[in-house]
Amino acid sequence: MNWLKRLLFLETPIDKLKRELAKEQQKAFQQQRNGDMEAAGKHQQRIEEIIGEISLLEFQQEPPEITEDMQ
Repeated sequence: MNWLKRLLFLETPIDKLKRELAKEQQKAFQQQRNGDMEAAGKHQQRIEEIIGEISLLEFQQEPPEITEDMQ
């Protein structure tokens, strides 16, 4: 099913965030290699924000588990 989404250029919000995450990680890596720790830190902060957004979206998509205690 994922191949069909890629074929039709359909992206979920999580896919978009993961793409943005990869770009920010690359920018942070390059800034750190260049010795600009302040800029790398800003990118790292954005990386943490994106990870939080991804986690929140993935949590919202999960179906709630029904346990015996809930019945």
